[in-house]
Amino acid sequence: MISSAEDFDFLALPGRGNSGPDHWMSHWCRVFPNSSRVLQAEWDRPKPEDWIGQVDAAVAAAPRRVVLLAHSLAVATAVKWAAGASQSQLDKVAAAFLVAATNVEDTDPSFDAVRPFAPMPLKRLPFPALVVASRSDPRVPSTRRPPLPEPGVRTSPMPAILAIWETRPASAYGQRAC
Repeated sequence: MISSAEDFDFLALPGRGNSGPDHWMSHWCRVFPNSSRVLQAEWDRPKPEDWIGQVDAAVAAAPRRVVLLAHSLAVATAVKWAAGASQSQLDKVAAAFLVAATNVEDTDPSFDAVRPFAPMPLKRLPFPALVVASRSDPRVPSTRRPPLPEPGVRTSPMPAILAIWETRPASAYGQRAC
Protein backbone atom coordinates (compact mmCIF):
# COMPACT_ATOMS: atom_id res chain seq x y z
CA MET A 1 0.00 0.00 0.00
CA ILE A 2 1.34 3.42 -0.95
CA SER A 3 1.22 5.90 1.88
CA SER A 4 0.46 9.59 1.69
CA ALA A 5 3.19 12.19 2.29
CA GLU A 6 1.21 13.29 5.34
CA ASP A 7 1.93 9.92 6.97
CA PHE A 8 5.61 10.74 7.47
CA ASP A 9 7.92 13.41 8.79
CA PHE A 10 10.53 14.51 6.26
CA LEU A 11 13.98 15.16 7.72
CA ALA A 12 15.99 17.41 5.41
CA LEU A 13 19.72 16.78 5.78
CA PRO A 14 21.65 19.51 3.91
CA GLY A 15 25.27 19.16 2.90
CA ARG A 16 28.15 21.50 3.72
CA GLY A 17 27.16 25.12 3.97
CA ASN A 18 23.48 24.26 4.54
CA SER A 19 21.11 24.89 1.62
CA GLY A 20 20.17 28.39 0.54
CA PRO A 21 16.59 29.61 0.01
CA ASP A 22 16.60 28.65 -3.69
CA HIS A 23 18.02 25.15 -3.20
CA TRP A 24 15.66 22.25 -4.03
CA MET A 25 15.78 21.12 -0.40
CA SER A 26 14.58 24.52 0.83
CA HIS A 27 11.71 24.42 -1.65
CA TRP A 28 10.71 20.95 -0.47
CA CYS A 29 10.79 22.10 3.15
CA ARG A 30 8.33 24.83 2.25
CA VAL A 31 6.07 22.45 0.30
CA PHE A 32 5.91 19.75 2.97
CA PRO A 33 4.63 21.25 6.24
CA ASN A 34 5.63 17.99 7.96
CA SER A 35 9.32 18.55 7.19
CA SER A 36 12.14 19.88 9.26
CA ARG A 37 15.75 20.70 8.53
CA VAL A 38 18.39 19.00 10.64
CA LEU A 39 20.70 21.82 11.64
CA GLN A 40 24.40 21.39 12.25
CA ALA A 41 26.51 23.48 14.63
CA GLU A 42 29.38 23.67 12.12
CA TRP A 43 28.49 23.72 8.42
CA ASP A 44 31.93 24.44 6.99
CA ARG A 45 34.18 22.25 9.16
CA PRO A 46 31.94 19.21 9.65
CA LYS A 47 32.76 16.51 12.18
CA PRO A 48 31.21 13.12 11.43
CA GLU A 49 30.33 12.34 15.04
CA ASP A 50 28.52 15.69 15.43
CA TRP A 51 26.59 15.44 12.16
CA ILE A 52 25.63 11.80 12.79
CA GLY A 53 24.57 12.69 16.33
CA GLN A 54 22.25 15.40 14.99
CA VAL A 55 20.61 12.90 12.62
CA ASP A 56 20.18 10.41 15.45
CA ALA A 57 18.59 13.06 17.68
CA ALA A 58 16.23 14.20 14.90
CA VAL A 59 15.08 10.65 14.17
CA ALA A 60 14.54 10.02 17.89
CA ALA A 61 12.54 13.24 18.28
CA ALA A 62 10.28 12.60 15.28
CA PRO A 63 6.78 11.62 16.40
CA ARG A 64 6.20 9.45 13.30
CA ARG A 65 8.20 7.43 10.81
CA VAL A 66 10.59 9.57 8.78
CA VAL A 67 11.83 9.94 5.22
CA LEU A 68 15.44 11.12 5.11
CA LEU A 69 16.16 13.72 2.40
CA ALA A 70 19.95 13.87 2.17
CA HIS A 71 22.09 15.98 -0.15
CA SER A 72 25.82 16.01 -0.82
CA LEU A 73 27.86 15.35 2.36
CA ALA A 74 24.64 14.53 4.22
CA VAL A 75 24.36 11.37 2.08
CA ALA A 76 27.53 10.05 3.75
CA THR A 77 26.14 11.26 7.08
CA ALA A 78 22.88 9.36 6.60
CA VAL A 79 24.62 6.19 5.44
CA LYS A 80 27.10 6.27 8.33
CA TRP A 81 24.22 6.94 10.75
CA ALA A 82 22.34 3.92 9.37
CA ALA A 83 25.42 1.73 9.75
CA GLY A 84 25.60 2.45 13.48
CA ALA A 85 22.02 3.22 14.52
CA SER A 86 19.99 1.05 16.86
CA GLN A 87 17.30 -1.17 15.41
CA SER A 88 14.60 0.93 17.07
CA GLN A 89 15.96 4.03 15.33
CA LEU A 90 16.23 2.25 11.97
CA ASP A 91 12.64 1.04 12.32
CA LYS A 92 11.55 4.70 12.33
CA VAL A 93 12.94 5.27 8.81
CA ALA A 94 10.40 4.61 6.07
CA ALA A 95 12.77 5.54 3.21
CA ALA A 96 15.64 7.76 2.11
CA PHE A 97 16.17 10.07 -0.84
CA LEU A 98 19.96 10.32 -1.32
CA VAL A 99 20.99 13.04 -3.78
CA ALA A 100 24.41 13.94 -5.24
CA ALA A 101 26.62 12.11 -2.75
CA THR A 102 29.97 13.75 -2.10
CA ASN A 103 32.92 11.50 -2.80
CA VAL A 104 34.33 11.52 0.74
CA GLU A 105 37.24 9.34 -0.37
CA ASP A 106 38.49 11.73 -3.07
CA THR A 107 42.17 12.55 -2.53
CA ASP A 108 41.96 16.00 -4.13
CA PRO A 109 42.86 18.65 -1.50
CA SER A 110 39.52 20.39 -2.07
CA PHE A 111 37.89 17.35 -0.39
CA ASP A 112 39.99 17.62 2.80
CA ALA A 113 37.07 18.91 4.89
CA VAL A 114 34.83 15.95 3.99
CA ARG A 115 37.41 13.15 4.04
CA PRO A 116 36.85 12.47 7.79
CA PHE A 117 33.49 10.98 6.69
CA ALA A 118 35.36 8.22 4.81
CA PRO A 119 35.05 5.38 4.30
CA MET A 120 31.52 5.20 2.97
CA PRO A 121 29.86 2.11 4.49
CA LEU A 122 28.79 -0.22 1.70
CA LYS A 123 26.53 -2.65 3.56
CA ARG A 124 22.91 -2.87 2.50
CA LEU A 125 20.74 -0.07 3.84
CA PRO A 126 17.95 -1.37 6.09
CA PHE A 127 15.30 0.78 4.37
CA PRO A 128 14.28 1.57 0.77
CA ALA A 129 16.22 4.39 -0.85
CA LEU A 130 16.29 6.35 -4.06
CA VAL A 131 19.87 7.27 -4.96
CA VAL A 132 20.15 10.20 -7.37
CA ALA A 133 23.35 11.20 -9.17
CA SER A 134 24.24 13.47 -12.09
CA ARG A 135 26.33 12.66 -15.13
CA SER A 136 27.56 16.26 -15.24
CA ASP A 137 28.29 17.10 -11.59
CA PRO A 138 31.60 19.03 -11.70
CA ARG A 139 32.49 17.97 -8.13
CA VAL A 140 31.82 14.26 -8.63
CA PRO A 141 32.30 13.17 -12.24
CA SER A 142 30.47 9.95 -13.12
CA THR A 143 33.81 8.13 -13.44
CA ARG A 144 34.56 9.04 -9.79
CA ARG A 145 31.05 8.77 -8.35
CA PRO A 146 31.35 7.46 -4.79
CA PRO A 147 30.34 3.89 -4.11
CA LEU A 148 27.01 3.72 -2.29
CA PRO A 149 25.36 0.91 -0.42
CA GLU A 150 22.44 -0.90 -1.96
CA PRO A 151 19.06 0.19 -0.65
CA GLY A 152 17.60 -2.57 1.48
CA VAL A 153 14.15 -3.96 1.05
CA ARG A 154 12.47 -5.14 4.22
CA THR A 155 8.75 -4.89 3.64
CA SER A 156 8.38 -4.32 -0.08
CA PRO A 157 9.50 -5.96 -3.31
CA MET A 158 10.69 -2.54 -4.54
CA PRO A 159 14.10 -2.91 -6.25
CA ALA A 160 17.06 -0.70 -5.52
CA ILE A 161 16.77 2.42 -7.64
CA LEU A 162 19.54 4.61 -9.03
CA ALA A 163 18.48 7.68 -11.00
CA ILE A 164 21.00 9.48 -13.18
CA TRP A 165 20.21 12.84 -14.74
CA GLU A 166 21.93 15.37 -16.94
CA THR A 167 22.05 18.81 -15.34
CA ARG A 168 21.72 21.98 -17.36
CA PRO A 169 21.69 25.55 -16.15
CA ALA A 170 18.18 26.91 -15.65
CA SER A 171 18.99 29.49 -18.33
CA ALA A 172 19.05 26.66 -20.87
CA TYR A 173 15.33 26.25 -20.23
CA GLY A 174 14.61 29.98 -20.22
CA GLN A 175 13.66 30.01 -16.55
CA ARG A 176 15.06 30.88 -13.16
CA ALA A 177 16.68 28.10 -11.13
CA CYS A 178 14.75 26.96 -8.10
